[in-house]
Amino acid sequence: MNKNNKESKYQKKWFFLDNAYLFLLIIGGVALIVRLAFLHTEIPLNSDNFIYFRNAIDMTLGETEIFYRESNSGWPGFLSIIFSTFQSTNFMDYMALQRYVSIILSVITIIPVYLLGKQFFAKQYALLGAAIFVLEPRIIQNSLFGITEPLYILTIVLALVFLLKNTNKFAFLSFALIGLATIIRFEGIILLPAFSIVYFLYQKDKKKKIPLYFCLILIFVMILLPTSVLRMQENYDDGFAGKIIGNIQHEAYSEKGEYAGITSLVVSGTENLFKFLALSMVSYLIFFVPLGIILLIKNNQKRDKALLIIGFSLLIPAVYSYALASDSRYLFALYPLFSIAALYTIKKIFERFRREKILSVIIISSFIVISVYYLNLKDIDVERELEVYNTTRLIGDKIEGISPNTILYTSPGTEYLHLVKLTQSKEFPVNTSEYFPSGPLKIGINIDAMNGYMEQARNGGITHLVLDDRDTNPKLLDDVFYEREKYSFLVKEFDSNDYGYDYLVKIYRIDFKEFDRVKIEN
Repeated sequence: MNKNNKESKYQKKWFFLDNAYLFLLIIGGVALIVRLAFLHTEIPLNSDNFIYFRNAIDMTLGETEIFYRESNSGWPGFLSIIFSTFQSTNFMDYMALQRYVSIILSVITIIPVYLLGKQFFAKQYALLGAAIFVLEPRIIQNSLFGITEPLYILTIVLALVFLLKNTNKFAFLSFALIGLATIIRFEGIILLPAFSIVYFLYQKDKKKKIPLYFCLILIFVMILLPTSVLRMQENYDDGFAGKIIGNIQHEAYSEKGEYAGITSLVVSGTENLFKFLALSMVSYLIFFVPLGIILLIKNNQKRDKALLIIGFSLLIPAVYSYALASDSRYLFALYPLFSIAALYTIKKIFERFRREKILSVIIISSFIVISVYYLNLKDIDVERELEVYNTTRLIGDKIEGISPNTILYTSPGTEYLHLVKLTQSKEFPVNTSEYFPSGPLKIGINIDAMNGYMEQARNGGITHLVLDDRDTNPKLLDDVFYEREKYSFLVKEFDSNDYGYDYLVKIYRIDFKEFDRVKIEN
C-alpha cells in the first residue's frame, strides 16, 4: 500500500462527520445562530451602512445613475435587486433586510472556502478550514453591519477557487469575478496583477497562453468599462484606479496644504497594517496562522505560491487603506487565506498526536466559545443605543424644521439625527432627497475660536448646534455644553435630561443676530 492510500485510509477513521455537505450545513447553521444572537435590528443603520442603504433605496426607485456616480456601488446595486422584491412602508424593515442579506452572504461563503481548502488538503481538513472562517468573531461581527465585505469576500474566494482549477472556462469566470469584486470595492483592481501572475504560474507553455490571457483581461475590462466611462463623463474619474490615485494625492498634503510626500503615507500605512494584523490574530487564529504561514512558505508548491501571491496582493490595498483610515475590516478579505494557512498547523498537530476526532471536536468547540466570548465582549450597549435613537425621535417631534442639512454636530451619539424625517414619514421607500437633502456641515475640531466656528456654521446654512455628553467633543464645545450662559446667541431648544433620559443631549438654536451683536461688542 502506497503512502497516499495509507493516509487516505487513516483519515477516514477520525472525522466525526464524513458527509461534507451535512457538516457544512451544521456548522453553517451554528454560525447563522451565533450571528442572529448578536443582531440588533431594532437599532437603525448610522454609518457607512446607512450610505449604502440610501444608495440602494434610490436605485430601487429607478435612480440607476447612482451606480455610476458612487464608488463601491456593487453592494448597493445588489441590495437594490433584493429591495425591489420587498414590500414594506417601514424603513427599519429595509435596514433589517440589508443586515440579513449580509449575514446570509457571510455564512454561504463557507462553501467556496471549503472548495478552496480542498485544493490544498483532504476533504476533512478543508471542512475545518471552512469552520475556522465562518466562526471567526470579526467576520461574524462584520456581517452584522450590512456593509460591503461579505459580498466582496465571497466574490474574491470564488474567483480564487476558479483560478486554481486551471482550466480555460474557469479562468474566464475568475477574471469576471475580480471585475465584479472591483465594482463592490474599488481596491479589488489591485487583484488583477496578482491573478495574472498566478494564471501564468500554472501554465507549462506560457507563450501559447498569451492570446487567451488577453481575452481574460478583456473580460475584466468589459465588466468595468460601462461604469468607468459613465463615471469619467460625470466626474472625470473612473472611480477605480483614479479613486486610489486621487485619494493618495489628496492625503499626501498636510492640513496646512503642504506636500508631505507619498513616503509618509506608505510608512503610516505599513505601521497601521502591522498593528491591525497583530490585532486581527487576537483570537484562535493566533494559535494556528503564524506557524501555518511559515509551513506554507516552506512547502513551496505552486498552489502555495499562488496563495502567498494573492495574500500579498490583498495586503497592498490594506496598506493604502491604513494610510487613510484605521479599521480592522481592511484585512477581512485575507481571512479565507488565514483559514487555509491555519490548516497547515492543524495538520501538523494531528500528525503528531494522532487523536484527530477528539482534537476536531475540541478545536471547533473552542472556536465557538471564543467567538461567542469575543462578540459578547464587543457587543454594543443596546439599551444605550436605543435611548439615543428614541431621543432622536423625540427631537424630531419637539423641534420643527430640524433636518440633517440644518444641524451641526460632532459627537457620534447624535448620528441618528439623520433619521429625523424618516421617523416622521408614513411612506417608504422614498427618494433620499426627501429626507436627507444634504449632510450636516462638518467643521474641524481644531477650531478653537467661537467666532470662526459660528461663521462657518452660517456659511453652511446651519441653524442648530447639537451636542451630547461624550468625551469626544473638542474643548470649545465642552465649554458650550456645560457653560452655555457664556454664549447668549445659543438658545437651548432641547435637553434630554428634561425627559428623564440618561443619555444627555442638548440642542441649541443659533441666533445669528445676537451673535453679530455680541461679536461687535467684543
